[in-house]
Amino acid sequence: MTHMNRSQRRAARAKGSVGKLDRQVAVHEAGHAVARILVADDFGLPPEKMIGYIDVGLAQAVGDSLFNKSVRMVAQATTFGPRLSAELRSIFDRTVASTDRNAITKQHIKDALAVARSEGIDVDRWLRARVLIMTLASMAEAMHTGRSIAEVWTRPESESDLRDAFHDGYCAGLADGQLRILFVRLWSVRKN
Repeated sequence: MTHMNRSQRRAARAKGSVGKLDRQVAVHEAGHAVARILVADDFGLPPEKMIGYIDVGLAQAVGDSLFNKSVRMVAQATTFGPRLSAELRSIFDRTVASTDRNAITKQHIKDALAVARSEGIDVDRWLRARVLIMTLASMAEAMHTGRSIAEVWTRPESESDLRDAFHDGYCAGLADGQLRILFVRLWSVRKN
């Protein structure tokens, strides 16, 4: 979740303040990266444009867990890439052109996706791709650790992925129940 440029990462490594990346975290981030490559066509982008970079941070505290207030959230790594498909990005840029880029809200994204839907863009295809990006990391981690996908998905370490998936579903106009059904379908495909 933290972002450092290349020279900042080198400086941190030289000072010895970058710890070894935990294998479980590496597997989780690899799941995000593989999912991004798999959904490149859904984003209308070449695979090499789906991953901007993977940031291995300094274990920065990012706040308390929403699930368990006694758990302090720490970011160890984050995979960055485009959030919107090429089609949706062009509509988003057109609909929020007058908005300060630092003041963009969930409502701006939701409004842009509603415009996209009204123009015949397959917003659900984008949402399925985004949910795969969020959940494949937990699937990879579950396979690596021998735990169930649901167990990994509902732990604090996957909380930001869960939050992002629900955020994207909300912006795409889905109710909570519809998004839960989508997750169940993804998990059942993996089990078969």
